Amino acid sequence: FQKSNIETRTIDYKRLISIMMETCNHFNCIYLIIDAVDEFMPPSGTHGNWDQRTALLRTLLELEEAGRGKIKIFLTSRPTREIQDELTGVPSVTITKEANSKDIELYIRKRLEATRKKSRAEWGNKLRAGEEQNPTMSEFITSQITEKADGMFLFATLQLEVLLNSDYKVDISVTLERLPKNLEKTWERI
Repeated sequence: FQKSNIETRTIDYKRLISIMMETCNHFNCIYLIIDAVDEFMPPSGTHGNWDQRTALLRTLLELEEAGRGKIKIFLTSRPTREIQDELTGVPSVTITKEANSKDIELYIRKRLEATRKKSRAEWGNKLRAGEEQNPTMSEFITSQITEKADGMFLFATLQLEVLLNSDYKVDISVTLERLPKNLEKTWERI
């Protein structure tokens, strides 16, 4: 792998299988985790995303089969027809926006509760003061961020970070209104 990485920064899929099979000889089980398969970008100068992503998925299926139960593969992806077609018959779990939104709401509530309890934290003081005037302030923040997140946990987490790191003297509803509108702009703000 190092030789391939130094020379071309890519690795042939057949070589990848060979390396993984070699590795299997040293372990009882190998877990391979690949996040955001739908965002896979092939090296420049190669065929389009679809061809390369299809080749990657087929290689992973071949690797799992060749591993005879010693290789476990966990992939994450947004649902796309192409990926679903390639992985037909492979066990999968679907997490819906609605189900994720409930987790997002719970996470935000817990973070706000922890922030509120910090007696010296400026935002904790502001939340307590805001809730004295408006008992639903935390619910308002939770609903605003959850709605904007549209099921994307990372976006909600980063939005809450931006909110809690912003000027605590500005009105909370104004601060919420000024939060970045998408993930890329949120990253820029952090």
